[in-house]
Amino acid sequence: MEYPSEFKDFLKGRGESLGVYKSGPGTLAFLAAEILESGTSVVVVVPGAPELARMRALLSLLLPQSADDPWASPWQALPPYPPAAPSIQAWAGRFSFLHFATATSRPRLCL
Repeated sequence: MEYPSEFKDFLKGRGESLGVYKSGPGTLAFLAAEILESGTSVVVVVPGAPELARMRALLSLLLPQSADDPWASPWQALPPYPPAAPSIQAWAGRFSFLHFATATSRPRLCL
C-alpha cells in the first residue's frame, strides 16, 4: 500500500502525533493497526456509538484480542458513557479501560 508522506515520516519517528481526517473507518483501522505494529501507541476517537461498534469490529479483524488474557490484548475500547445515571457495571468497564491504558509501558491502541 502506498502511504502519504506524512504517514511515512511519522512511522520513521518524525513528529509526536498524527491526525487522520476524512478517511473511512476501514482506512482508519488499518492505519491504526500499522502504527501499533510499528511500536507506537495509538488513540482512535470516534464520534458515537455506531462508529464505535464499527471500529471495534474492524479492529477485531486486524488485531484479534486474547480471550484468555484480556490484559495481553493489544487494544481495548472505552465503553460509551451512558446518557442516564451510570450503573456500577458501567463504571467498572470504564475503570478497567483506564487501567489498561495506563498500567503498562508497551504500545497499545485505545479506542
